[in-house]
Amino acid sequence: MMKRSALLAAMAVSLLATAPAEAAKSAYKTGIASAKKRGFSNAECYASVFATYAAQNRNGKFRAPAGAGRAAIGYRNEQMSKCGISI
Repeated sequence: MMKRSALLAAMAVSLLATAPAEAAKSAYKTGIASAKKRGFSNAECYASVFATYAAQNRNGKFRAPAGAGRAAIGYRNEQMSKCGISI
């Protein structure tokens, strides 16, 4: 009985651990596509920062923070300081 519950717990943990990694990969890929579409030469840097700040909207698309909030300001500042990109 203990072995079965331990196995189920291990399976649940492994499933939960892979979900954020897959989401981060998708955010990174979205950032690469966005950078290429905008003509940025350092797409990898842009995508890395984008993946850090991006969140999925209700349609499942990744969006960077916008507006005048702290997250949006931090995102723009990090794009400028790390990648030299002014957004």
